[in-house]
Amino acid sequence: MRPEECIIFEDAVNGVKAGLNSGAGIVVGLPEDELTKSAMLNLPYDKNKTKLIILNSLKDFDYDILN
Repeated sequence: MRPEECIIFEDAVNGVKAGLNSGAGIVVGLPEDELTKSAMLNLPYDKNKTKLIILNSLKDFDYDILN
């Protein structure tokens, strides 16, 4: 499997950062608070290679958001 075919789920800023740097196709951040959410949203990454999705909970996950 190529990195761009992977989906990474992370709840820590450094985990999201690592996911974005890995070349994964999709990184899903699950922050525990607004400060963490803001930090995740402000991480630099190549928006042409990776899609960053921030969810409040895995309950909010739906396969349709991957498209």
